[in-house]
Amino acid sequence: MSESKHPSESLKLDAIHTTLKQAFEIKKNPFPWMKALSAGIAAALPVFIGLSIYCSNKGVHI
Repeated sequence: MSESKHPSESLKLDAIHTTLKQAFEIKKNPFPWMKALSAGIAAALPVFIGLSIYCSNKGVHI
């Protein structure tokens, strides 16, 4: 007796296969590391400025 897959189960397997295939695909345009690093520094800069002002007012040296 042969078992046939339910159509929705087949669609789910196809979606999983496609997702895994895309996850391991090598992109021609790699992640823009310089842009990400600059954004991280720009986000952290106000925190460092605030901490340095706070610590200088309290007499704490980092």
